[in-house]
Amino acid sequence: MRVPKKLGRYEVLKPLGKGAMGIVYLARDPLIGRVVAIKTFYLKDMMSDAEAEEYRKRFLREAQSAGILSHPNIVTIHDVQDETTRENIPFIAMEYVEGENLKDLLKKGKKFSLEEISKIINQIADALDYAHSHKVIHRDIKPANIMITKDGKVKITDFGVAKLETTDMTSDGRTIGTPNYMSPEQARGEKADHRSDIFSLGVMLYELVTGKKPFESPNIARTLQKIMYEPPTPPEKIVPDIHPEIKKVLIKALEKDPDKRFQSAKELAQAFEKAVEVATGKEKSSEPIVHKEKSVVTVVKQLITEEKSSKLKVIYIGITLIAVLGLFFIWKLISKKPPDKREKVEVVSSVSLQEDIKLRKQVSAKIEEIEEFIKAGNYETARNKIIETLMIDPENQTLKEMLKLTEQQLAATTEEDQDQKPEEEKEVEQDLSYWLNKANFALKDRRYQNAIDFANKALEIDKDNEIAKKILEAAKRAKKRLEEFHASRKQVPRLQTDQKGGKTASAVNVTGHFTLNIDFLTELPEGVLTIYVDNKQILREKFSFYVKKSLFRKEPRPGRIQARRKIKAGEKTFKIYVAFGPQGPPTQNIELTEFIPPNDEVTLMIKVNKNALLEAALGTLEE
Repeated sequence: MRVPKKLGRYEVLKPLGKGAMGIVYLARDPLIGRVVAIKTFYLKDMMSDAEAEEYRKRFLREAQSAGILSHPNIVTIHDVQDETTRENIPFIAMEYVEGENLKDLLKKGKKFSLEEISKIINQIADALDYAHSHKVIHRDIKPANIMITKDGKVKITDFGVAKLETTDMTSDGRTIGTPNYMSPEQARGEKADHRSDIFSLGVMLYELVTGKKPFESPNIARTLQKIMYEPPTPPEKIVPDIHPEIKKVLIKALEKDPDKRFQSAKELAQAFEKAVEVATGKEKSSEPIVHKEKSVVTVVKQLITEEKSSKLKVIYIGITLIAVLGLFFIWKLISKKPPDKREKVEVVSSVSLQEDIKLRKQVSAKIEEIEEFIKAGNYETARNKIIETLMIDPENQTLKEMLKLTEQQLAATTEEDQDQKPEEEKEVEQDLSYWLNKANFALKDRRYQNAIDFANKALEIDKDNEIAKKILEAAKRAKKRLEEFHASRKQVPRLQTDQKGGKTASAVNVTGHFTLNIDFLTELPEGVLTIYVDNKQILREKFSFYVKKSLFRKEPRPGRIQARRKIKAGEKTFKIYVAFGPQGPPTQNIELTEFIPPNDEVTLMIKVNKNALLEAALGTLEE
């Protein structure tokens, strides 16, 4: 590695470390003699233009976000250079902190007492609340970004994925952060506010107290799933004698719903500090404890009273149980009805799930294979396998998250790996990876001709590359369908409106119908599906998907409703509503508008997940 003598006006002393975006150097400012840490940014050849621009923005966002902050527990930014020339590269000059980060201390087996943990959390909380008051959200709070000096002072570093609340720099739904410390809203790619930092601080607090992460798993995909949908590992399973007050703070900090968490970092820190006082016996009692001795007569009377009370309770519970059972059987007799259309739909649903189950098993097997490559550090093969599997199940969220995280790992490790390869081999691999990336992004963006061109470029380098072949085949097929669709649109006139707002004679010429296949899959068991086309109701179906397990118990299960309708061709507006009843989540709805030519056959795909998220899309059936 060649170490530059100067960066801007700064004299480079030595390299300090290497990150995903560049190298960090120790340097000296000759004007005032101050020692600084300089973080550099290198554009990697393998990156697409969009990736390079995203990394550059992230790099500058660190300077912008941390640059407006001045706090004793936040690393200070002194200078920034954004200009890229032959002599210079972009860099940030920042305060040099002499110490170790919390991640390295934990790796070395460092154990912190509850009082030490409380001091660390208090300092981080002060800094976070200060940043939040200036509309800056860090979004990557983790032990690696917490520096601790020799005298125990805490410094937060790396605002590279921070977000200014006054901008929408990263509001495009991408997952930003470090998997183990992400909040559920970050893992889902949703908009995150300051309470996301509080969740990440809660994860770190849990790890400091128990020595384990709350959502630990051997693979990334499973970790993300746990963060989004599962409770943390109960702290008492790791630390059996953990104090209930400490546990209460940890659980509240890790609530899935941001509204149920602590609403500020300081609130979390103060709650933990008070819990530590209770746990260590240092809390001052507000009232003196008075011990009163009981006479033998008093004790005997109390025991007799308790025995009578227990017998009465047993009798009361028995009578109540008999009454409830009687009412239940009466209700069953009254509510019993002959089989109706809804029950038939349920039977059809259980059979039609077979195809979906088969697809899920196939994708699950692929994910397990990919995870093995990730464990082995073979990120290039893992990424290619992910792209290949996404062609089978393009909407699989787990695969999408794995792709993002794998590409991040590749970006962090490729530079080091490339230094050890012969120049010719490096050039070929970089070119192939470059064109595969470009082809994949073009295909995802529906730029089919670009995807074809880029895939052909990759095949010129490696004619047997399976990924390039599959992208090429998918792009050609999609392009052909799109051309056929546009050709059919030209042949059929659209509905026109005259100046008075009425339909003109040309609308009458739109003749013929198309076939609409409705395919509704729900992970919530009960509700009503209603579909309108041009404000005319074409389907209203109640659903109730349960499996009877015993006389008093039934279990919810996924279910599917399928239907087929003939609809007049033309430009159509589809409105989909799913209601879940007064005790369920709010009614969800989606509106889609699409021109559909006569004699076409399309599928309206609708899905509701466990969190009542409604998704819908229109697709043309493939030959």
